[in-house]
Amino acid sequence: MHKIRVSKKGQLLYKFGMEILVASIIVLTFLGVAYSYGSGEAIVKLRTARDIALTIEEMYLIPNGINTFVRYPEDASKFDIVVKDGTVSVSAVGNDVTEAVYGFAASTNHPPLSVVIKKPKELYIGKISSRIIISDKKPDLKELRCPEIKARSEIRNILIDSGLDESEDIEKAKLSNYIASSLIYNLKKDFNAEHARNQDENDIANNPLALVKAEIDKKVENADAVIRIRIGENQDKSNNIKVYFSPDSAKKDEIKALGCIMLNNLVKDEALDKITGTAIIPEKNEPILNNDKISMVIEVGNYLNPDSLDMLKDANAIRAISSSVYETIKPQKDEETK
Repeated sequence: MHKIRVSKKGQLLYKFGMEILVASIIVLTFLGVAYSYGSGEAIVKLRTARDIALTIEEMYLIPNGINTFVRYPEDASKFDIVVKDGTVSVSAVGNDVTEAVYGFAASTNHPPLSVVIKKPKELYIGKISSRIIISDKKPDLKELRCPEIKARSEIRNILIDSGLDESEDIEKAKLSNYIASSLIYNLKKDFNAEHARNQDENDIANNPLALVKAEIDKKVENADAVIRIRIGENQDKSNNIKVYFSPDSAKKDEIKALGCIMLNNLVKDEALDKITGTAIIPEKNEPILNNDKISMVIEVGNYLNPDSLDMLKDANAIRAISSSVYETIKPQKDEETK
């Protein structure tokens, strides 16, 4: 764990035992990739219709308010696709007037689907808020609706946890530490640029310390905000950014609002255009959230997704994450807090 403070130096390593992860976003493995149906056109049309139908059903299962999408990995550019009345119809372009039809269980909790796409060069299926999106254009991860912050907490001392666990893969741990260290560096630089500092009273640094549990608890107690950075690890090959908070926190409304603002800022940055989804998720089983601070876990990317790994190693992407975090929770200037 690292600590950024206005009045005292410090960095610490916080080791957790077994993590209990919330299964939050269902992202999909297309049957067309997993199984071989054959190469005849009729078979390909049926496979495409079935893939789309089953993907729509999976999207219905994702909670409203979570924005995510997937790109269909097969070539559908030879087909016209119609989604309507609980069915997906796929027909070939040209003289072939036959079509493949596959049904799906329509949801009464979502607006009815009526989509026609002709010869799509790319095909995307997703969920934005409560709407299912089927499009030949990459969906825009629209801004989440953020609640108003009625009373903003004064944040002066910020504790950064790199999320390291001695049971983790060493390369994953190194990457997590790199992201946390970059965040610390950028937070320090941005703070120094915006705030007048007294060398004795307002020094910010992160010196490595070997702290026992009691000392860790004291550091958390003295912080105004606690942020844990961790890297996601999902077999579904998604590439999401998620904010976790404690539903039992007295400041949960403020934390949710800050997390929402942070995610909205993140998806606007071109350096993070590989992000496929965002979410704010309650989590009761993360020890670092169990306090009365502005505490959140930010889970970035997917360690099992090569595209996500490239993003997490890119300095521009890390800078984008750091800037969004800073702009969201930065210490208020003296004139703003009076």
